[in-house]
Amino acid sequence: MDRSAPPADPVVRADAAAQPDPGRTAAVPDTGPVPPGIDGGLDTEVTSPAGTLVVRVPGVAAGGGQPHHAWQIPAQPRPSMRLPVRLGHRQGWALWVDLAGTSDVFTVTGPVEAARHRARTLAEQVHTAGHTVTVIGDLFGPDLPDGWVRRAAFPTGEADLPDGTGVLCSAALSGTELAFARRIAALTGHRLVPIVVGRALRARWSVTVRPDVPARPDPVAAVAPAGAAHGDGSPADGGTP
Repeated sequence: MDRSAPPADPVVRADAAAQPDPGRTAAVPDTGPVPPGIDGGLDTEVTSPAGTLVVRVPGVAAGGGQPHHAWQIPAQPRPSMRLPVRLGHRQGWALWVDLAGTSDVFTVTGPVEAARHRARTLAEQVHTAGHTVTVIGDLFGPDLPDGWVRRAAFPTGEADLPDGTGVLCSAALSGTELAFARRIAALTGHRLVPIVVGRALRARWSVTVRPDVPARPDPVAAVAPAGAAHGDGSPADGGTP
């Protein structure tokens, strides 16, 4: 995995000079170059309140449409994606990923409690955006936010899948359950995406939580309204998560 600094004088995203929305204050955008992975697949690290996240997202085949991820100035609104989640920051840029692009399952791995907390944060973003969250068993503890749905067991067939666009969150799966989970995104036209949490082999779409690696200070790209917070749990000033 190549996490070395990007080469000098790279092409910077055109929206680096985007004007803030009314009511937002633009700070000096000392963002530096855009992190690698703009056109192809993404295999990188970002900082978050949980520490360092290792993010892996495949690229889009030629002619396959828009990329499944985007780097944006922190004060910008969420990008136009079906199931956008904000994962963290790198070099002053916020990383967004469209979960609806997941080819089979989206895995969140790492120490058990840290992985569950990060997966819950992703589910909260999905719910805040107006989509459904279904949780299998006690993955997130006995209490769930209003509007979330709990099921005792993982679905066994297409007719048993939740309605609506959203995520289906489960602890690690195996055997026939895992085989079916890998088909759900395709069966539903990517309206429903399984998030599998805990000890498992990394899928093609994955986040690995490394709480032992502390979040590092990140240059400020832009400033959102005072008191606001982003979906990844980071402060609105775009600084240290």
